[in-house]
Amino acid sequence: MRRLLLTAFVSLMPLTVFAGDAADSAAKERMFRDLDFVANVFEAKYAPSAWKRDYAGWDLRTQIELAKHRVRSLPQADVKSYQRIFRDFLYSTKDYHVGFSFYATEVGFLPFAVRSSSGNSDGSAPRRYFVSHVLDEAFDYPFTFAEGDEILTFDGRPVDTVVTEIKQGLRKASAERDQVQAEDNLTLRVAAIGAEVPQGLVTIGLRAKGSDKIANYTLRWLHTDEKIVNNMQLSGDDLKDENDPAVKFQKTFNKSMLDPDYQLIAQATSQMANPHALGVRKSFIPSLGKRIWKSSSTDLFHAYIYKNATGQSIGYVRIADYMPKPGQIKEFIELIARFQSSTDALVIDQVNNPGGSVWYLDFIASILSDMPLELPKHKIALSQEDIMQMLQFSDALQQIYDDNSARRLLGDDLHGIPVTYKVVQGFLDFIQFQLSEWNAGKTITDPYPLDSMFETVPYPGIHYTKPILILINGSDLSAGDFFPAIMQDNQRATLFGTRTAGAGGYVEGFSYPNRLGITRFSFTCSLAERKDKTPIENLGVTPDIHYEITAKDIQDGYQGYAEAVNHAVSSLLAAPLKVLR
Repeated sequence: MRRLLLTAFVSLMPLTVFAGDAADSAAKERMFRDLDFVANVFEAKYAPSAWKRDYAGWDLRTQIELAKHRVRSLPQADVKSYQRIFRDFLYSTKDYHVGFSFYATEVGFLPFAVRSSSGNSDGSAPRRYFVSHVLDEAFDYPFTFAEGDEILTFDGRPVDTVVTEIKQGLRKASAERDQVQAEDNLTLRVAAIGAEVPQGLVTIGLRAKGSDKIANYTLRWLHTDEKIVNNMQLSGDDLKDENDPAVKFQKTFNKSMLDPDYQLIAQATSQMANPHALGVRKSFIPSLGKRIWKSSSTDLFHAYIYKNATGQSIGYVRIADYMPKPGQIKEFIELIARFQSSTDALVIDQVNNPGGSVWYLDFIASILSDMPLELPKHKIALSQEDIMQMLQFSDALQQIYDDNSARRLLGDDLHGIPVTYKVVQGFLDFIQFQLSEWNAGKTITDPYPLDSMFETVPYPGIHYTKPILILINGSDLSAGDFFPAIMQDNQRATLFGTRTAGAGGYVEGFSYPNRLGITRFSFTCSLAERKDKTPIENLGVTPDIHYEITAKDIQDGYQGYAEAVNHAVSSLLAAPLKVLR
């Protein structure tokens, strides 16, 4: 009987192996089709392809073939492995607008965040890592961390080694932004954006602030389980199109300039109140002086007026993002009116800004000058879909004959920009430009301003005309790149800090039914150029006054940073006024 069972088992083995091989081959074939589909989308819609080839040697077909080779090399085709390949293909573009999300619920985090200083300004000293934020909640640990404590090792290895390894899996587009993102990922892992989520225990080697002693602490990763089985047919709600004409109009003309990872990260960290996170109302920057007025904690903007060392009144406003909430436009107008009448200079804090709406960005710029400011131009990717949308909107816009009919169709304002007949004529010119470029055989247009907005129109009746200092850093992305670029190109403001990330165009997202757990992916549909015709993509915006965060800043509440900001403001006030034109 034993011999008969063995014979039967051996005879069935080839069939079992064959069935497994067939299933694996079918899975890999599905992955190949998915990659070909994504390649076709990029071929039609990815505007920076030529720039990426010149800047970084990037080639679409080469990267797709590399991804396919990795699929062929998989010992077993599974969803998680493919998602890593998919992620690495998108990251190969070195583009912060090229992003993705997966259907996943797993999250792991530790109850603190980390920031580093670069050692010496010339990079000759190793980076040092410090606790920059501690969650208020108690997690039953028999010890506590404090802001300013220095992290030396992570799970028994030098922390810089661990962070460097995390960086290897990122975009490699901007050294500063990748560094910050890796530091975030050190203590926060989100499976929906491709992170491998750890569980169990981890040992942290730490030197408490003000101490020479090093102690090791063992923590458990706080973990949310994965609840989605990856063999299901999955599709996204984004496939449902809105039928409201106003919504369609905004989606078409109000281009999004937003970090595609931001909303997922913000959702995962919404309860952490980390002043170093993207888009938070109040950033890590301390009070810059003795306040003589401040906004309410319930106001949308964190803002105040303070006296500097020489008794001058300086305004401060935090612009956390360019995604206006209800009431935010009115509140900003009132703030600028107050600052114009009551201050000698203005500090705008837009560090760690994930971006947002082009219209809102232009509105912000329009109220900060009494003269028009020239706006960037974009090389725009075109397809038949874009041309059809332009034709559909053209018919409706041609029915507008004055300001009142324009407002009846579009509302009173476009995220702060007053709606007028002239604005509508700009939309029609923008449509005609794209039609003429397409009819000339172009799939990437010549440089042209979005919505034919060549320059800002000063906001009616209210402007800020005093000196402006804008605080920027490597985590300013997209609209967070464009605002300082506009202000610097028009000599309307001085920029302080470090170079912005360099996400230099508008972004669109795309979702499609698949069995590979992909919720959506995004791509850059334009390549913007500044007044001097250099692109923003990858190059970012360089500050006029460079300031690197130091170890002392992190440990002492950024007092050195605040002193440097006040010195820069004093220099602006001492300088002769610039004539814009």
